[in-house]
Amino acid sequence: MNTDEIATTRGSTVRSENAHTAQTSSQASSAAPTRAPQSAPPAIDLVDIHRSFGQVHAVYGVTLCVEQGELVALLGRNGAGKTTLIDIALGLGHQDSGTARLFGMAPHDAIKRGLIGVIQQTGGLPPEPSVRETVSTLASAYVDPAPVDEVLELAGITDLATRRIGKCSGGEQQRVRLAIALLSRPRLLIMDEPTAGMDVDSRMQFWQTMEKLTTGGLTVVFATHYLSEVEAVAHRIIIMNRGHVVTDESSRTLLNTERAHIRATVSEEHRDALVNEITALPGADKWTYKFDDGQIAIDGEKLEPAALAVLNTAGIKDFQMKRTSLDEMFTRLTGANTEESDS
Repeated sequence: MNTDEIATTRGSTVRSENAHTAQTSSQASSAAPTRAPQSAPPAIDLVDIHRSFGQVHAVYGVTLCVEQGELVALLGRNGAGKTTLIDIALGLGHQDSGTARLFGMAPHDAIKRGLIGVIQQTGGLPPEPSVRETVSTLASAYVDPAPVDEVLELAGITDLATRRIGKCSGGEQQRVRLAIALLSRPRLLIMDEPTAGMDVDSRMQFWQTMEKLTTGGLTVVFATHYLSEVEAVAHRIIIMNRGHVVTDESSRTLLNTERAHIRATVSEEHRDALVNEITALPGADKWTYKFDDGQIAIDGEKLEPAALAVLNTAGIKDFQMKRTSLDEMFTRLTGANTEESDS
């Protein structure tokens, strides 16, 4: 994702958007956007997006709609197609076919209006100026930026204002990037590994800020490898694999699923009878099994009948049954090796 291109585009064009900005400045007095009306267009609307690099299908027929005010986690292994899809959504890459719209307009138009903020994990910050000098300099690119003190406070770096960027830790520099991204009062914020390098307290503060901003109408889409954070904060979870969306569910639906797994040790003399009993149960055709070297493993939804069958079998040891975690779901859905490139 080339956010330098976005910054350059916004910095060189935002002054030509006087009419739009004048209207916006009369409606908003902070970095947080006002909540959109119910009839507002989606923040992101992708329809049947295809993108190939030679023989590699990086994105294959993805249709995706993100409503305004959502906090969405976009997950996938390296090469799943996430970066390619985001680049297309932002107008930084082109699709072979399909349509991409942001707030009902072409991505380039949304960026020109300052509606989009992007946070990358690395790059883009000069080491010598102070935090305040850096943010203030970039604020001057906008006709009506959010107040510098306000974005510093939202990013939790007011106490770092006089520190040189080069002296800031990786996590502190991520919060500087957040402050910069909020200068245009964006309505959509796209973030790559936003809490990388942050300590536990900083992460908590960061996500509290995101929740506050989404409550006010900001749309947030983020990619991360911290799946525990996804479970804690995301409203919706999208998982990509080999260019396809393989899961797109609300967090409540996905994480409160009845999917679970059973593990136990069974004696050889009772093994065949137990296998026959389990495979004959209602719903067994939707479960996955593995019986090997005295170990039994069952994965699926509504496993209570299987659990009773296992527990009622003589000689059972080491019985375990627990809900499938997001880590396990992610591994199951994306476990195959991929050849796609996210570049």
